[in-house]
Amino acid sequence: MPAATAAELSRLRPGSIVVLGGSGVVSDQVVTQLGRYTSEPVARLAGSDRYGTAAAASGEFSPGVPVVYVVTGEGYADALV
Repeated sequence: MPAATAAELSRLRPGSIVVLGGSGVVSDQVVTQLGRYTSEPVARLAGSDRYGTAAAASGEFSPGVPVVYVVTGEGYADALV
């Protein structure tokens, strides 16, 4: 994990952390490291591909969310969003 990320997590002291993507995207080692920055277990939401991960993440929101952004996922920036 980059030092800047660790420093920001230390500053923010998150109550929980959710990793988006499987272990091929964010390694289990990084997930273990993230556990040092929160008292809750680190959660992982992942699908078989970026679209499955997006679907898993969207399923975590309550109905009636006021704004939704839709992207194609075909380019790096779209996938990052």
